[in-house]
Amino acid sequence: MAMAKKGKTKNQHFVPKCLLRRFSKNDKTTSVFVIGSSKFVPTAGIKTQCAADYYYGSDQQVETQLSRLEGAFSKALGDLSQDTI
Repeated sequence: MAMAKKGKTKNQHFVPKCLLRRFSKNDKTTSVFVIGSSKFVPTAGIKTQCAADYYYGSDQQVETQLSRLEGAFSKALGDLSQDTI
């Protein structure tokens, strides 16, 4: 018996991806230091960092609102790369 899908967006970030991308050279990966294991990961996917399945719930209401805010925030923040400052 197949399980019903809880919501459209399963992988929900508690740190906006637009912020994580500021630490990336290719907008897809970033380096991470895992405190618990004292391990350095030079190329960790942004998609899986600071995220959990249905972190804000499966009804998608909070996720949808935060997604809108993140889009506006990212646009307002703009390009902060060294070349544009």
